[in-house]
Amino acid sequence: GQVFTIDGEKLIAGYHGLSHHGHDPNKIADFNRIGREHVTRFGLFLDQLHEKKDAQGQSLLDSAIVLYSSGMGDANTHNNSNLPVLVAGGSFKHGQHHAIDRTEEASHTPLLGDLFMTFMQQMGIERERFANASGNMNEFLL
Repeated sequence: GQVFTIDGEKLIAGYHGLSHHGHDPNKIADFNRIGREHVTRFGLFLDQLHEKKDAQGQSLLDSAIVLYSSGMGDANTHNNSNLPVLVAGGSFKHGQHHAIDRTEEASHTPLLGDLFMTFMQQMGIERERFANASGNMNEFLL
Protein backbone atom coordinates (compact mmCIF):
# COMPACT_ATOMS: atom_id res chain seq x y z
CA GLY A 1 0.00 0.00 0.00
CA GLN A 2 0.88 3.64 -0.31
CA VAL A 3 3.31 4.86 2.33
CA PHE A 4 2.36 8.29 3.68
CA THR A 5 4.64 11.16 4.55
CA ILE A 6 3.22 13.39 7.28
CA ASP A 7 5.07 16.54 8.34
CA GLY A 8 8.10 15.40 6.33
CA GLU A 9 8.31 12.04 8.09
CA LYS A 10 7.73 8.84 6.13
CA LEU A 11 5.59 6.30 7.96
CA ILE A 12 6.77 2.71 8.43
CA ALA A 13 4.09 1.15 6.20
CA GLY A 14 1.08 1.94 4.05
CA TYR A 15 -2.39 2.59 5.43
CA HIS A 16 -3.75 -0.91 4.82
CA GLY A 17 -0.69 -2.59 6.32
CA LEU A 18 -0.92 -0.37 9.37
CA SER A 19 -4.62 -1.12 9.76
CA HIS A 20 -3.66 -4.76 10.39
CA HIS A 21 -1.29 -3.68 13.13
CA GLY A 22 -1.39 -6.87 15.22
CA HIS A 23 -1.27 -4.66 18.34
CA ASP A 24 2.24 -3.43 17.42
CA PRO A 25 2.52 -0.04 19.23
CA ASN A 26 4.61 1.53 16.44
CA LYS A 27 2.10 0.52 13.77
CA ILE A 28 -0.79 1.72 15.93
CA ALA A 29 0.95 5.08 16.42
CA ASP A 30 1.41 5.54 12.67
CA PHE A 31 -2.12 4.31 11.92
CA ASN A 32 -3.46 6.89 14.40
CA ARG A 33 -1.29 9.62 12.83
CA ILE A 34 -2.90 8.90 9.47
CA GLY A 35 -6.34 9.03 11.08
CA ARG A 36 -5.58 12.39 12.70
CA GLU A 37 -4.26 13.72 9.37
CA HIS A 38 -7.42 12.56 7.58
CA VAL A 39 -9.67 14.26 10.16
CA THR A 40 -7.57 17.44 10.02
CA ARG A 41 -7.96 17.57 6.24
CA PHE A 42 -11.68 16.83 6.58
CA GLY A 43 -11.94 19.81 8.92
CA LEU A 44 -10.17 22.03 6.38
CA PHE A 45 -12.61 20.83 3.72
CA LEU A 46 -15.55 21.72 5.99
CA ASP A 47 -14.02 25.17 6.58
CA GLN A 48 -13.90 25.72 2.81
CA LEU A 49 -17.53 24.62 2.43
CA HIS A 50 -18.51 27.01 5.23
CA GLU A 51 -16.72 29.95 3.56
CA LYS A 52 -18.23 29.41 0.09
CA LYS A 53 -21.79 30.59 -0.58
CA ASP A 54 -24.48 29.04 -2.76
CA ALA A 55 -26.78 30.99 -5.12
CA GLN A 56 -29.03 31.96 -2.19
CA GLY A 57 -26.11 33.30 -0.15
CA GLN A 58 -26.14 30.37 2.28
CA SER A 59 -22.89 28.57 3.06
CA LEU A 60 -22.34 25.41 1.04
CA LEU A 61 -21.89 23.56 4.32
CA ASP A 62 -25.36 24.56 5.48
CA SER A 63 -26.92 23.41 2.22
CA ALA A 64 -25.04 20.10 2.04
CA ILE A 65 -24.80 16.89 4.02
CA VAL A 66 -21.23 15.69 4.46
CA LEU A 67 -20.39 12.26 5.83
CA TYR A 68 -16.97 11.11 7.01
CA SER A 69 -16.54 7.55 8.16
CA SER A 70 -14.43 4.44 8.06
CA GLY A 71 -15.14 1.06 6.58
CA MET A 72 -14.16 -0.59 9.84
CA GLY A 73 -14.68 0.00 13.54
CA ASP A 74 -11.59 -2.16 14.19
CA ALA A 75 -9.61 -2.69 11.00
CA ASN A 76 -7.18 -5.05 12.73
CA THR A 77 -9.97 -7.63 13.11
CA HIS A 78 -12.13 -6.51 10.14
CA ASN A 79 -14.92 -5.73 12.58
CA ASN A 80 -17.44 -3.07 11.59
CA SER A 81 -19.04 -2.70 15.02
CA ASN A 82 -18.58 0.70 16.66
CA LEU A 83 -18.14 2.27 13.24
CA PRO A 84 -17.15 5.93 13.63
CA VAL A 85 -19.35 8.29 11.60
CA LEU A 86 -19.14 12.10 11.43
CA VAL A 87 -21.99 14.10 9.91
CA ALA A 88 -21.63 17.79 9.07
CA GLY A 89 -23.85 20.35 7.40
CA GLY A 90 -27.50 20.06 6.54
CA SER A 91 -30.15 20.45 9.17
CA PHE A 92 -28.62 18.08 11.70
CA LYS A 93 -27.98 18.67 15.40
CA HIS A 94 -24.22 19.04 15.70
CA GLY A 95 -21.73 19.03 18.55
CA GLN A 96 -23.07 15.77 19.93
CA HIS A 97 -21.82 12.22 20.30
CA HIS A 98 -24.27 9.36 19.86
CA ALA A 99 -23.43 5.78 20.76
CA ILE A 100 -25.89 3.48 19.02
CA ASP A 101 -27.09 0.58 21.17
CA ARG A 102 -26.32 -2.58 19.20
CA THR A 103 -27.48 -5.02 21.87
CA GLU A 104 -30.27 -7.50 21.31
CA GLU A 105 -32.23 -5.80 24.11
CA ALA A 106 -32.62 -2.65 22.02
CA SER A 107 -36.18 -2.35 20.69
CA HIS A 108 -34.89 -1.17 17.31
CA THR A 109 -31.24 -1.34 16.46
CA PRO A 110 -30.55 1.50 14.01
CA LEU A 111 -28.53 0.65 10.94
CA LEU A 112 -26.16 2.86 8.98
CA GLY A 113 -28.72 2.61 6.18
CA ASP A 114 -31.22 4.36 8.47
CA LEU A 115 -28.88 7.36 8.49
CA PHE A 116 -28.71 7.20 4.70
CA MET A 117 -32.53 7.09 4.62
CA THR A 118 -32.53 10.34 6.63
CA PHE A 119 -30.06 11.88 4.16
CA MET A 120 -32.28 10.93 1.23
CA GLN A 121 -35.41 12.26 2.94
CA GLN A 122 -33.62 15.57 3.62
CA MET A 123 -32.84 15.78 -0.12
CA GLY A 124 -36.46 15.12 -1.04
CA ILE A 125 -35.90 11.52 -2.12
CA GLU A 126 -38.67 9.35 -0.73
CA ARG A 127 -37.74 5.69 -0.40
CA GLU A 128 -39.21 2.94 1.76
CA ARG A 129 -35.92 1.05 2.03
CA PHE A 130 -32.20 1.48 1.56
CA ALA A 131 -30.32 -1.82 1.52
CA ASN A 132 -31.56 -3.61 4.66
CA ALA A 133 -32.74 -0.41 6.39
CA SER A 134 -36.31 0.82 6.49
CA GLY A 135 -36.16 3.38 9.31
CA ASN A 136 -34.53 6.76 9.69
CA MET A 137 -32.63 8.76 12.28
CA ASN A 138 -34.79 11.88 12.25
CA GLU A 139 -34.09 12.37 15.96
CA PHE A 140 -30.72 13.80 14.85
CA LEU A 141 -32.42 16.58 12.84
CA LEU A 142 -32.97 20.12 14.09
